[in-house]
Amino acid sequence: MFDLVNSFRLRNGRNSLLWHDNLAAVAREHSMDMFINNFFNHHSAQTGSPADRVRRANIANRGVGENLVVGTPDSIDAHHGLLNSPRHRENMLIRSYNHMGVGIVEKYYTQKFLIQ
Repeated sequence: MFDLVNSFRLRNGRNSLLWHDNLAAVAREHSMDMFINNFFNHHSAQTGSPADRVRRANIANRGVGENLVVGTPDSIDAHHGLLNSPRHRENMLIRSYNHMGVGIVEKYYTQKFLIQ
């Protein structure tokens, strides 16, 4: 999924993103939270907002973004679903993002973007 986003960004004149291990851990934890607690939302009763989760992980940033997908059988289908959503597509193309982490648990996909 990381490579698919970078390929899409490069085709659209954006910088490629750097992989961020700690951000990926935050993304995976959110996917796990959604899976275990059977919900699909950016806000979690347990962990709060996307920015709350990054802040709690002590990841320095100047901005955070998040895309979510559920129910698709693989990363390619999830990526295409995001591309077909104007809001998610725009999120993947924000110029100021420079890092990304992805977390996948079962069929819950979380993409985390970061300005560092």
